[in-house]
Amino acid sequence: MLHELGNDVLNSDNLKRALEGCVEQAQRAGHSLHELLAFLQEGELVTERSNLNDIINDALNIIGNDGHGYFLSSA
Repeated sequence: MLHELGNDVLNSDNLKRALEGCVEQAQRAGHSLHELLAFLQEGELVTERSNLNDIINDALNIIGNDGHGYFLSSA
């Protein structure tokens, strides 16, 4: 959405699609948090080691493939 707002000519369809994508992602995140909280309240939690870099790269790939342009990190 920020990329589209930076263009000289605004395309309301692109802005609407980008905003709808943001809303969808926020709703998905909220749903995931509710599921996580429900799971954590059920009982014993089993932990395992994870590679945070792999998790972040997976998340960036998901964001990059949502049809609204690729997210570039500053790192």
